[in-house]
Amino acid sequence: MTNKKPIIGICTRNMEKEFFLSVGAPTFYVDAIVRAGGIPLLMPLQTKKEDFGEMLDVVDGVIFTGGGDIAVDFYGGEMSEKVTLIDVVRDEFELGLAKEILKREMPVLGICRGLQLMNVAMGGTLFEDIPSQVENALAHSYVDGDAFDKLVHDVSVGEDSMLFDVFGEKRVTVNSLHHQSVRDLAEGLTVVATADDGVIESALMNDRDFGVLIQWHPECLPEATHAQQLFVAFVDAASKDA
Repeated sequence: MTNKKPIIGICTRNMEKEFFLSVGAPTFYVDAIVRAGGIPLLMPLQTKKEDFGEMLDVVDGVIFTGGGDIAVDFYGGEMSEKVTLIDVVRDEFELGLAKEILKREMPVLGICRGLQLMNVAMGGTLFEDIPSQVENALAHSYVDGDAFDKLVHDVSVGEDSMLFDVFGEKRVTVNSLHHQSVRDLAEGLTVVATADDGVIESALMNDRDFGVLIQWHPECLPEATHAQQLFVAFVDAASKDA
């Protein structure tokens, strides 16, 4: 048994900072990994596909982070004015990385866009816009003018799932910062949590011990016990291979 801390790869995004185009990730993710006992390592989306394998050799687990909408061409969706903040460079990087990760058994945590991204990478589809496509939908997009840690709706967790084992609760109250969600679930994923309107809030990857994909943002909830337990479980899973 080793005492080495696991290295957690965090997917990045293109970000404008003053006069320069930068690549980075919100500090929420970095802080959450540090609190859970891991070492965060940013994974630049400019990395060449032929180098994905070597990059993944360095890390013990990967987070697919939140962000803008995935280009509809990648899942056969329909383009509309509701689909925004597309970054095809990021889409291609993360979809390629996801397919390389699917060849390995490493732990994966997908958050918000991360759930959607992995579902698309595995052959699933998305609702392009929940309010206009899901009947009787709850409000899921608390972004403009709202704090990221605002708790807005409950999520029901399957009691026979690994996620229930992590949380110890069959209902948790979460924040919600998205307008898209899983439509057709990819083969190889199992739904383990939903909102009261039926929107998929979490799915597990069937091919690994820890492959948790969630629609809300636990990294923004440092005071929520269930959020911190999720990151601790992720880092613990990654530490087995560290």
